[in-house]
Amino acid sequence: MGGPRLLVEFLAVHLQGKGASPLQLQLGDLAGEIGAAFGRFAVEDRVTGRLVGRVGIMRQPVWNETPEQDEVGWVIASERWGVGLATEAGHAAIADVFERIELTRVLSWTEPGNAASLRVMAKLGLARGGMVEWKGSEHVWCSLTTEAFAAHSLEEQVSD
Repeated sequence: MGGPRLLVEFLAVHLQGKGASPLQLQLGDLAGEIGAAFGRFAVEDRVTGRLVGRVGIMRQPVWNETPEQDEVGWVIASERWGVGLATEAGHAAIADVFERIELTRVLSWTEPGNAASLRVMAKLGLARGGMVEWKGSEHVWCSLTTEAFAAHSLEEQVSD
């Protein structure tokens, strides 16, 4: 997948012994929140080495709309919005859990007014599932199966 150069590494590995900032250490703790299988990753700019966000798959045990509870999500520093980091990092996180963990479906949700996240979901191939009340506000939820991800990834390669 083309686009901005970034590096996605487990923070627990990347930050070990590197004099990490408190934010980096907090994010590193999140990498193990679901155990060793999957979690959150750092998004680091390869050119500057600067931490610019996080991405990953998080289990949402109180999610009841579907049997699956594994959400792909991202947070990117606002000064780096619009350059493809969330899409590239989201793709890497999804590929990881589909290939290594063999999940069969991931979900993502956001508030209807969050056009940027809705665009990222579409670029990743997530299909709209519906609307739901989530944590006190209305959310759009989308899902992606392994088959749809493989087909979408192939379409992306052909169009590049």
